[in-house]
Amino acid sequence: MISHVRSCLEPGDFQDEKITRIVSLIFELAGQGKKICPSNLANYLNDEKSLECICEAALISEAPETNRELIINDCIRMIKNRKHLLERQRLHEEIKLAEIQKDEEKLEKLRREFCSLIKGAEKK
Repeated sequence: MISHVRSCLEPGDFQDEKITRIVSLIFELAGQGKKICPSNLANYLNDEKSLECICEAALISEAPETNRELIINDCIRMIKNRKHLLERQRLHEEIKLAEIQKDEEKLEKLRREFCSLIKGAEKK
């Protein structure tokens, strides 16, 4: 499932810095052909929060394969939706600021970026 997740998401798609670090590590180790398991990952991580995340993720791996795929696809969808929402909010705030500052050039650029983001979401 790692290759499936890697084809759908990038480490930067995650909002939490620790999760980004864990996902990067998993992708890196998988790329090197190393076994991905909680104990192996724990060797590379030394903080309690990261280890808790690994333990929670290990529970998914115990689910039946058909449920596991459904769970992972739901998680991918939620992560993408959250990233899209945060990006829209960021652009909205920047547009408001550009309007206040009367920066027409920046405002036009941000509006194009916002429209592009919305059109991209509609295609999905």
